[in-house]
Amino acid sequence: MIPLINVVFLMLTFIVLAGQIETHHRKLSSTNPTSTVTRADEVQVLTIFTDGSLEYNDEELQLEQLQQVLTQMDASERAGNQTKMLVIVDANLFVHDLQNVLSLLQRVGIETVNLANLPARESPS
Repeated sequence: MIPLINVVFLMLTFIVLAGQIETHHRKLSSTNPTSTVTRADEVQVLTIFTDGSLEYNDEELQLEQLQQVLTQMDASERAGNQTKMLVIVDANLFVHDLQNVLSLLQRVGIETVNLANLPARESPS
C-alpha cells in the first residue's frame, strides 16, 4: 500500500507543474473593424396599423400600391436577400391581415423580414 503522503506530494507536484505551463502571455494587437453602409444595407420599414393602413418608409400606402412600389425596386437590390424589411405590426392587428402582407413580401422576392410590434393602445374608458 502507498502511504498517503506520497499521493499528496504527487498531486502537489502535478498542480505546480500544470499551473506553470501557461506563464507566457502574448499581447495581441488588434485593429477596430471598419464598415461602410451602402444602399443595399438599408432597412426598409413597413408599419401595419389595426385599421389596415400601411406606412412604407414614412409614406402611407394601400396594399396594392405597396406591391407596385416593391415590384419596381431594382432586382439587384432584392438579389441575395440584400433588402431587409422591418415590419412593425400594431399589437391589435389580426393575423390574417399580417399574413396578406407577408405573402406579398414573399411574392416580390423579399426573404429577410424582421417583425416588431407596436404596443397595444389603451382604449379610453
